[in-house]
Amino acid sequence: MNKIVGILLPYLIIIFISIMQFVTIPQKLVFEALVIGITIGLWFLCLQKSEGTVMMKLGMILSLVIFAVATILGISNLHLDILTDFTPILALISGCECIGLYIVSQNKTTLSMSYKYSYKNKRRRYF
Repeated sequence: MNKIVGILLPYLIIIFISIMQFVTIPQKLVFEALVIGITIGLWFLCLQKSEGTVMMKLGMILSLVIFAVATILGISNLHLDILTDFTPILALISGCECIGLYIVSQNKTTLSMSYKYSYKNKRRRYF
């Protein structure tokens, strides 16, 4: 469950920001910053609890590439109005994705006790 949430939370942040583009409330920027901060904290918590499998790392690398390309397009191409609104958030998520990739790569997959026991004691188990 932590793996799925760890992959989907950056996209939920982008969906939240896109919804907030149509809402007009006072202190909208403060509300957005509060929700984004809480969401990034939950994202890092989920990443810390998930195992660093190959598919998890590949999914995060793919997300990092998508966010980095969108950030570069938003900076260089000023004709797309929607990307100019999302460029600061995409840059923030790109940096957070790099830190999240480091967190996930530090989490090693756990071996089952039977495999670990039989691997270390393979000479003794046949007696």
